Amino acid sequence: HMPLDLFKKIVDQAARYFPGIKLGYAFTEPLMYIYLKESLQYVKEKNLFASLTTNALGLKKWAPILDQTGLNEINISLDGPPAIHNYVRGNEHSFSKAVEGIEALTSRGSKIDINIYCVITEWNVGKLEEFLGCLGSFKLKRVGLMHSNFTSHHIAAQHNEIFGGLYPATASNVTDTKNEFIDTNNLWREIQEVKGKRWNFQVNFFPEIESAEKLKQYYLNPEIFIG
Repeated sequence: HMPLDLFKKIVDQAARYFPGIKLGYAFTEPLMYIYLKESLQYVKEKNLFASLTTNALGLKKWAPILDQTGLNEINISLDGPPAIHNYVRGNEHSFSKAVEGIEALTSRGSKIDINIYCVITEWNVGKLEEFLGCLGSFKLKRVGLMHSNFTSHHIAAQHNEIFGGLYPATASNVTDTKNEFIDTNNLWREIQEVKGKRWNFQVNFFPEIESAEKLKQYYLNPEIFIG
C-alpha cells in the first residue's frame, strides 16, 4: 500500500506540472487499497481526472464512495459470459458480483463512465456476441475486446540472444492460455459479426487487425511485426 503522504506528493506534482493528466488506479486490485477513499478525495480536491481498473468483486460495497469522491471512470475486467468468466476466475460468483457492482453504480445515477474490458482467449472465442448481449441492459460507455498481449517462448529466446545481458526477457501470458487453440478463422468471422451489429455502447477491438490473414499472424507468428 503506497503511503498516503507519498501519494499526495505525487498528486501535488501532477497537478502543478501536468494538470491535464489522467491518474489511473490499477494493478493489482485498487479496491483493496487502504487509502482509496482519502486518496480519491485528494485527487478531487486537485481537480485531476481519476480512473480505476477493477475485477469488481468489491464494487457493490465501494460504489457509494467512488461516486461521492468524484471518480471519473471505472474499467471493469471480465472474461466473457458468466460461465466462462467464473471458470477463468475460479469463483462461481465472480460475474454476479461484478453485475451487482455495476447495478450499484447505475442505480445511483452515477456520472462515472463505466467501461468493460475483456481479453480474447481460447475460452471466449465464439462467445463474444453472447458476452456483449449479457451487458446490453447496462448503461456502459465502452466495451473493449482486447487481443492478448503475450510474449512466446521463442520470442523471449530471440530477444535474449541479442539483449539478454542487459534486458533479459521471459515468456508471458502463455502458461495457462494456448494461442494455438484459438480458431482464428472463427474469431475473424465473429469480429465481423460484432462490428456489423448495433450495440447500446461503443465496442472496440484492440488492436484493430485488418484481415483474417493478419489475425492468424498475430496469434501464431508473433515475430512478424504488425502495424
